[in-house]
Amino acid sequence: GGGRILWIDTARAIAILIVVFHHAFFYSDGILLQVNIQIQFFMMPIFFVISGFLFRDRSLREFLKNRSRRILIPYFSAQTIVTILAILFFPDAKDRPLDYLLGIFFADVTLPTDHSLADYPLWFLPSLFVAELIFLLTRQKIFISILISILGIFCPIHLPWGIDIALTAQIFLIAGYLLKDRNLSWKLILLALILIPTAELNLIIDMPFRIYNNPILFFIDGIFGSILIFKLSQLISNRFLNFIGRKTLSILILHVPIFYVLEILGLDPTSPLDCWIKFFIAITIILSIEKFLEVRNGSQ
Repeated sequence: GGGRILWIDTARAIAILIVVFHHAFFYSDGILLQVNIQIQFFMMPIFFVISGFLFRDRSLREFLKNRSRRILIPYFSAQTIVTILAILFFPDAKDRPLDYLLGIFFADVTLPTDHSLADYPLWFLPSLFVAELIFLLTRQKIFISILISILGIFCPIHLPWGIDIALTAQIFLIAGYLLKDRNLSWKLILLALILIPTAELNLIIDMPFRIYNNPILFFIDGIFGSILIFKLSQLISNRFLNFIGRKTLSILILHVPIFYVLEILGLDPTSPLDCWIKFFIAITIILSIEKFLEVRNGSQ
């Protein structure tokens, strides 16, 4: 019950800024490439951990109505618009329009073929919807969540809507759910700090492409990385970060289309300076639009 948990908005803000950074610096090298590889061990898991933390039990009907409105409708609306624009203006999409149109419904970066999802960060939305649905139906039982996650890791095929990723993510949902009533003690933080360096051993993680490498390290690093972000969020929570945290959906939807436009206008995706410019311009545009809409709606 009660209102928003402000530090969770801060955690969301940190998580979404990391996602935008990751996509802005996709083609970087040197130290920025190393940073970009390292952040992936908790970059997507934390969203599932937050989802578990905020999860509340409800009827299936209420879940389907509420989450369809908040996850699926934004997904299909945004993905359809961006896909149509991509087919009109982007060489790759012009060459294989059917792949991109099917991509809307597969909602996956690997289906029907690799890289045929125009607004590719949005793979996460249908996968989150499925993950929450599974979590609701399995009654938040620890053993069942772990079992389903193992099934997901070893699923031999990529399923549409990232269903197999949603299975894999159950362990992150249950971790978030169990953290809800626990104080993030300094003992837990110390344990996290001891375990996090193991991420170095796990090479590359890429959830949308189902690259998990060592599953045990993947789960440990995803959970304890999220716990560290939670603690950091409690310490640095402020109005600006909370505002960003309330706008994660808009940022998720809009940052890559804005990057596309900036690259057409001449920004070089391999130049570190241009990547920073891209990062700050995208965040500034999206937050400015959101602030304008808030002020306008507030004055009506």
